Amino acid sequence: MPAIKPERKEMQRNRIVDGTVRAIVKNGLASLSVSDIIHESGLSAGAIYGYFDGKEDIVQAAADKLLGIDEEHISKAALCSPVPTPSEVLVPMVTQQWLDDVPPGAVVQIWGHANIENSVRVSAIKKVEAVEAALGEYFTAWFAETAASREEAEIRAAELKRPALGLLQGALVQMALGMDAETSLSIGLEALLAR
Repeated sequence: MPAIKPERKEMQRNRIVDGTVRAIVKNGLASLSVSDIIHESGLSAGAIYGYFDGKEDIVQAAADKLLGIDEEHISKAALCSPVPTPSEVLVPMVTQQWLDDVPPGAVVQIWGHANIENSVRVSAIKKVEAVEAALGEYFTAWFAETAASREEAEIRAAELKRPALGLLQGALVQMALGMDAETSLSIGLEALLAR
């Protein structure tokens, strides 16, 4: 039997993960079954288990995709000159970017699952740390444009990165509930910056 090319393997894994995400959106993570994944991916159980060790492994891969906040987008904004405002960077990223690729309700379910599944918790902690670091870089660059010193900018950024992450996560929950997250996120960011 010929070996599977890496590109094909990656494509099939993505197909399974995308099918899993669709199944989570339709039926919820709590009731997710392998038959849901089979149905949504269009692949057989044998094909799926050729790429993943089991359901937990598939959920882990879906969690990695769904954990949401794009720290690379935040880090790139820190390199711009002038540095765009927090509302220009964070509001569209949450309210528009995620809606294109990742349903907010599925993200919220994965965050909740991190409380009971250790492998998902590990991924969630890594994501939180990466996003906090990116927010720290971004806010340092943002404040450096007006602060008296780099040190002052770093102190201010360190104070704001975790509350800003909380605002982003809160916006996700609001979007999952069908609420207007854009306005509340903008107001929340303005309030944080005014402190």
